[in-house]
Amino acid sequence: MSYQNLDPLRQQIDEINLKILKLLNERTKIVELIGNEKQNLGLKVHDPIREQQVIQKLGEVNQGPMTEEMVSQIFQTIFKVSVQIQETK
Repeated sequence: MSYQNLDPLRQQIDEINLKILKLLNERTKIVELIGNEKQNLGLKVHDPIREQQVIQKLGEVNQGPMTEEMVSQIFQTIFKVSVQIQETK
């Protein structure tokens, strides 16, 4: 692969990164709402059962090329940040 081929591929990745960032910020707005509801209901912020359910479902629908473990790692990081956001509200 030449550098000539590399730049358009990197541009595609840059565009996807922007879409991912937009979706993560949309998700974060909903996470904040959920955090408010949990606080109103007196519930704990961290819900490991829900996290496992989400990871299991994502693993079932994942068609690759990422492995289930890779998907799990990514979403565990997202969950960790989500908990941090809810705890600061």
